[in-house]
Amino acid sequence: MPKCHVCHDAMRESSKNRRGNVSILLRFWHKDGRPRHIMVDAGKTMRENCMRFLPQHGVRSLDSLLLTHSHADAIHGLDDIRDFQEQSGVILKHFPPLPVYLNEATFDEIAHADLKLSGAWFVSRIRWNIISDEEFEVEGCEGLKVRPLPVLHGGSLISLGFEFKSDKYGSKGRRRSTLDSNDQAKIRLHLGRQPHPLQSSPLSQELSAPAGEPSCLFAEIRPDLSGQVLVLDALDEKKHFSHFNLQEAVDAAAEISPRKLLLVGMTCSMGDHEETNRKLIALRPARRCSCDQCAGLPLSVELAHDGQFLDSREWGR
Repeated sequence: MPKCHVCHDAMRESSKNRRGNVSILLRFWHKDGRPRHIMVDAGKTMRENCMRFLPQHGVRSLDSLLLTHSHADAIHGLDDIRDFQEQSGVILKHFPPLPVYLNEATFDEIAHADLKLSGAWFVSRIRWNIISDEEFEVEGCEGLKVRPLPVLHGGSLISLGFEFKSDKYGSKGRRRSTLDSNDQAKIRLHLGRQPHPLQSSPLSQELSAPAGEPSCLFAEIRPDLSGQVLVLDALDEKKHFSHFNLQEAVDAAAEISPRKLLLVGMTCSMGDHEETNRKLIALRPARRCSCDQCAGLPLSVELAHDGQFLDSREWGR
C-alpha cells in the first residue's frame, strides 16, 4: 500500500505539513504596557502546540479564552488550560479564574460533557461568559473589541468566528497575533467554515440554510476586513458538508477583498504545503482589494502553518 508523502513528511517535528487543531493566540498590547494573551479554542492538541510555540514568544499564561463551538477540536483541551493560568496563589483554587467567552449552545454542550472541569482539586478555574452576536470587550483587555461572526458548520450547528478591533488603531487596527493552523478557519478575523447565510451555492442549499440575501454577510464584513488578513478553512478541493473547499474559500475572499488570504484546516489530500503554495499563485482571484492602500495589488493566497506569526504592522504592506 503506497504511503501518503504528506503524512510521512508530517512525522518530522519541523514539517509545515504537521497540523494540530486550529487555535489562535492574539497578543494585545494594553495601555498599561503589559501584553494580554487571548486564545481562541482549546482543542485536543492545544497543550502540545502551546508547548511547541508559546515559549518562542515568551508567553507563559493566558488572560482569556474564546470558544467557537462544542466539537472536540475546540474544547477537548479545556482541562489543560490550568497549565497556562496565572499562578499567583499557593494552590489552584486561589488562582483567578480565566474568563471564557462562548455562545449558549456551546455552554450547554460543555455542561453535559465529561471534560473534568469540576470535582477534582487540580482543575482549570473558569468564569463562563455567555455571549450573543453583539460586539463585546474582553475582561482586562480594555481597548480591544471582539465581534462574533456566526457561521454554519454543517447542518444547523452555529460556530463563531471572531473579528478583533483595537481602539488604538481604529476600526481596522489589529495588534500582533500567532496563528496555529488546522481544522477550521481562524485568526478569527475569520469568516470561517460555511458562511451564514450563503444561498448562492448548491452546497449551502443542501445544508438548509435559512433564507437570506446571498452576500449579506460578505457585505457586512467587507468594510472592516478590506485591506486586512482573512483566514478561512479549505479542507481540500472536493465539496464538503461542513467546511469550505479550496475554490469556495478563494471565491469568498474575492467577495470580501482582503489584502491576504490564509487557508487553514487542510487535510493531507490538499497536497504538500510548499508545493500547494506554489500552485496557489495561479488561483489568485481577478477581483482586487479596492481600498486606497491596496488598490491595484493582487490578493495573496497561501496555506497557513502551525506556529505561523503575523505582525499587524506588516499587514498593509
